[in-house]
Amino acid sequence: MLGGAELTLGIVEARHLFGDVPALAGRQRGAYAETLDPSRVALLTISLLHHLVQENPEVGLRLAERLAGRLHESREWIADVALKKVPSRLARFYGWRTCQPVTRPRPRIASRISPSGR
Repeated sequence: MLGGAELTLGIVEARHLFGDVPALAGRQRGAYAETLDPSRVALLTISLLHHLVQENPEVGLRLAERLAGRLHESREWIADVALKKVPSRLARFYGWRTCQPVTRPRPRIASRISPSGR
């Protein structure tokens, strides 16, 4: 919740980490997770992570690569929000390849933008 409103910070696929950034920064989680399907979730403590990295440095390298990728995606997303118009942001979000600006989003997508579909 942010100012009384829910905010989706991300969508996590199966077998991916979440909540790792605050944990690695030594901070408490300020968000929660909801699942769309029945799920099994494992809690990895920071002390267990340290042990895993000491025993297998490849784990640390893969985690660093994943975090760097997410940082890069976050920076691109911030630039998109600040500089691009809604149709271009939607095109990128949905993976559309377009050279022309999207002038009229599909109604299904438009309803996600605002209740009136604008």
